[in-house]
Formats: sequence, structure tokens, C-alpha cells
Amino acid sequence: MHKLSFLFVFVFVYKHYFRPKSWDKEPTTQRLEFVHITKTGGSSIETTYNMVWGRCHYPFPSSSHCQTHTQPFWKLAKNKKENPIWHSPPHYLFPNPYRHVDTFTVVRNPYTRAISEYNCPWFGYKGENVSSPKTLNRWIQDTLRSIKPRNTFHLWPQYDYVYHKGERQITHILQYEHLIENFTALMQKYDLNVSIENVFVNRPRNHGFNISDLDHDSIQIINQHFRNDFEAFGYDKIPEKANPNINSNEALDFIVVGVQKGGTSSMIAYLNQHPDVYIYPREIHFFDKYYDKGIQWYEKHFESKKRIKGEKTPIYCYDKKSINRIHSHYPNVKLIILLREPIQRAYSQWNMCQTRNDSYPLKNVSFEKVIENDLARKDLVIRETDILQRGYYDDQIEYILSKFDRKNLYIGISEEIKANKKVEYAKIFNFLGVHLPDEFNTAVDRHIRNYQTRMTDDTIRLMHNIYGPHINRTYAMLGRKIDLWEKYYKL
Repeated sequence: MHKLSFLFVFVFVYKHYFRPKSWDKEPTTQRLEFVHITKTGGSSIETTYNMVWGRCHYPFPSSSHCQTHTQPFWKLAKNKKENPIWHSPPHYLFPNPYRHVDTFTVVRNPYTRAISEYNCPWFGYKGENVSSPKTLNRWIQDTLRSIKPRNTFHLWPQYDYVYHKGERQITHILQYEHLIENFTALMQKYDLNVSIENVFVNRPRNHGFNISDLDHDSIQIINQHFRNDFEAFGYDKIPEKANPNINSNEALDFIVVGVQKGGTSSMIAYLNQHPDVYIYPREIHFFDKYYDKGIQWYEKHFESKKRIKGEKTPIYCYDKKSINRIHSHYPNVKLIILLREPIQRAYSQWNMCQTRNDSYPLKNVSFEKVIENDLARKDLVIRETDILQRGYYDDQIEYILSKFDRKNLYIGISEEIKANKKVEYAKIFNFLGVHLPDEFNTAVDRHIRNYQTRMTDDTIRLMHNIYGPHINRTYAMLGRKIDLWEKYYKL
């Protein structure tokens, strides 16, 4: 009898604590469970079906685990018989009750997550001077120095939810910054008719704070505490030597972010005619190539006595990383983007490539072959040689507006500017807060080239079929069609 009792205890302990990983290699089911990391939009996901992330809010650590269940994630209910520590990573339980099902979670930029935690009604700061940046920074630094998982999982590294001993625990990782589209795609994958568009609003509720309010010490401790988050989830660290608290109103007022071959070089000559406007004469490429030089290096380019200062680097609109960095340093900066008819823009870029030296990748490659190669691409890596994708204006505008207010973005049409420079530049100067100068030279265009060959009608039709959905979506964003583009499409 004693032997049987010992055997039963041994099997139970071995099964639940020491069993080999091969026991856990059952195929996952189509059941989908949500793992809620704090301040990443999880409440919006729960609100969709009035759910509380229930039986898997566990005590930490615990030999007990949530009961097995088959309901979809929105039908779970909190286990009211326990007093669990909320937001515990499921794999902290022994065994992990989610080890045989598909899971998803949401991750967020560590800087904005830390700021959001400051304003959390359950966990955040509750004292005086709540709207003071000094209070914000002191709270972040003190909290991150003292935080322990046995007390709370607020501000706990997101990496520890997704990975355990180097092995990934979560099936699907969504990003807070793109939560609506990520969540919609995931629900479609699982044939679930669920939407969060009506409940998720990605806007700051942090007493107006943003990344530029973080001081050097806060950036340093966030970089250290969330070091694995930055690397694992693709968020850019702010260099600790950079000071994000530069007064952006004095340092920089506007950036021309695109598009390449859209007339941005000529814009330098036109804007610099104004006695109050200074735009740096060349592309700086700080936010895409030279970010490690630091913000002070960048701002030395704008040492002008003119009141309104800016630059143009037209790759920025196409590079999400650059848009993120611009917003982190200059959340109130004005952005200008000039859109050129995308088929002609692509052909112009290809022609420019043919003027490069023989070692350039696209030199002597036909336009049709370049488009074929771009269509075959499956990755999302940004390349200098991208041609086709740079004409997806709707995607670029949408991403910019996910970071900046609409009032901060001026969208100009290159063909309309070329047709009526005074009228169109008067609008641009007005956007910058000045009037069109009395003496305004309209004949200073740059980089005007004549093409040695022209596109065939078949190529134009092919390009229009590719760009058509993007063009229509761009029209919808603008609230109008562009007549000077439409002539290209009437073959």
C-alpha cells in the first residue's frame, strides 16, 4: 500500500513538474486565448465581448492552474474563488495551461507604455503635480528601480510574456501601434467575427505627455529595464546621449517627408525665397541613416536667423522607422508631402537610376523587370532600390496619420503645383504660418530631365492595375479625384 501511494505521488509530481518537453508536443487546437499585457490595449479587446481575462489571471507562482475550458477567449470569466495577481504570464504556472492552444498578445513601444502606466488609475501616480514632467520622470525612475513581479506585473517587460528560457510561448504578437489592423487580420485567420474598431481609440490619455517629456535618466532606465523588448519587437531605442527635451518650436518647424521624384528638390529653392523661412539645402537623412549621431548633430543644420526652419528628406514618408523617430523628438512638427502621379513617379525614379554608375543595382535593368521583381518581393524590408512600393501613398499617409494629427500634415499634388505655382505655394506658405512673398520667382525648378524612352501603353495599363486600389484609396483620403492624374489612365 505504501509502495502504491509512493508511486502515485511520484507520477503526479513527475507529470506536473518534471515531465520532458516531448509530452507537450500535442498539436495546437484552433482555440485562441488572449494574454493581456498591461497598457497595450488589452481592455479594448476584453470590452469587445464584456469579458475579463479570467481563469488565467493566476496567483504567482502557483502549483494550481486555471481549469481547462473550450470557450473562445471572450467567454472566459474571472475565477472569483481566488484573489489572483493580475496579468501573470501563463508560463509562470506549472504546467502552462495554454501550452496546447494558440495564443495572442499585444506589445507596445516601451517608452509610451511607461508613460501610460503613470496614468493608470490602479497602478500609476496618485499624488500632487500630476501634470508635471518632473513628477512623471521621478515616478518612472523610482518605480522601475523597485518593481518586483510578486507585487505587480505592471511595467513588467513584455519579452517575459512572449519568451521563456529563450523559447517563444505566444503564437501571435500584435502591435499596439497597429492594433486595429493586426487584430482584424488575426480574427479573419481564425474565422472569428470580432472587431475592436468601435472600442479601441489609440490616443494619448497621459496628461499630454509624450516621449519628448522623458529626461535622460528615464530614457536610460527604460532602455535598461526593457532592453529585450526593444530588440525582440523592433522598437527603436533613443540613444542615451541624445536629449529629447530640445524645444522643438525653436529647433525645427517643418519637414518635407516625401515623395522622392515628387518635386521636393525644387521646393528648397521656392521656400528659401521667403525672408522668414529656412530649409536646409540638402537631404540630411538623419532619421533613416544617421540617427546614431544624435539630435544635437541634427539640429546644428538649422542654425539660421530665419524664424521658420525645416528640411527635406523624401525617404522619410516611406520609412516607418523614420516617422516613429520624428514623432518621438518632434511630435508637433509640421510635415509636408508632395504626391506625384505614381506611375510617372516610378518611371522617373527608374530613369534617375539609369544615370548612376554601372555598379548601381538597377542600372541597365529594364523598367518592366524592376516592376516584376518588386511584385515578387515578400518581405517588408525598406530598400533604396524600391520603386513600385513607394507609390503606395495611401499606406504612407495612413501611417503618418497614426502618429501625427491631420492638422500637422500638408498634402500637395506635384502636378497642381507645377501648373499653378503661386496659388499652390501660397497654400504651403500659409500652412507654415506665413504669406507668399511679394517677389516670388516661379522658374527655379530643379532636376528636370528628358526621358530617352517612354513607357508602352501595355506597361501603363499594367501599372494602373497595380496602383488602382491605392490610387482610389488616396482619393478617398483627399476627398477628391485628381484630374491631372486621370489623364494618364485614359488610354
